[in-house]
Amino acid sequence: MATSPLDGHPPTFSMLLPEVWQQIDFDPDTRDESIERMIRRTVGQADALVPVRRWAVDAYGRLLADAASTGIFFGATFTGELAGRILSASVLAFVTELPLDDDGYPMAPRALAAALSQPDRDDEQIVEPPRVVELPVGTSVRTRTRLQVRQPGAISGVPEVEAVRFFTPVSEWRLMLIITFSTPVLSAAGAFAELFDSLAATARWKD
Repeated sequence: MATSPLDGHPPTFSMLLPEVWQQIDFDPDTRDESIERMIRRTVGQADALVPVRRWAVDAYGRLLADAASTGIFFGATFTGELAGRILSASVLAFVTELPLDDDGYPMAPRALAAALSQPDRDDEQIVEPPRVVELPVGTSVRTRTRLQVRQPGAISGVPEVEAVRFFTPVSEWRLMLIITFSTPVLSAAGAFAELFDSLAATARWKD
């Protein structure tokens, strides 16, 4: 079993990703070095860009530190182009409290699926009903929904994303792993959902 997040360290977790996906480093021991390399690749290495790189490294570092403090320990993004159309997607993995049933016991997968069949947000629509699936990380509940992403300061229009999520109870830790895939490209959501399923099937705890 992987290192427990209750020990103060991120879980040892892996997922096979296509080469075109960019993995995000949330590990505090290596995060700063990874950010520095990424910023140099994306911003450039010219001496004139030193102030820009310093600002970007600091801002991105604080962003990832804040994300890690909420339980996120794995993430990756993809941006590409196909036939002149921009495509993008992302994945995040984090742990949260394990939901309990009325008797105070960890909620069973089928009961969890039933609970997830009723969205807790008015702006979330179910695309496929929740179902129980088997993943290497454990028995999980898969959901596929479409939801609005409200952006502070936006004047008009509320963008939508489609999300495929896997909820995996980890009874040893009394926590729940949530793997969230999403894409704002709704016209390609079906193809992305198939990709997300195949990526989730490679998610594993590492000893």
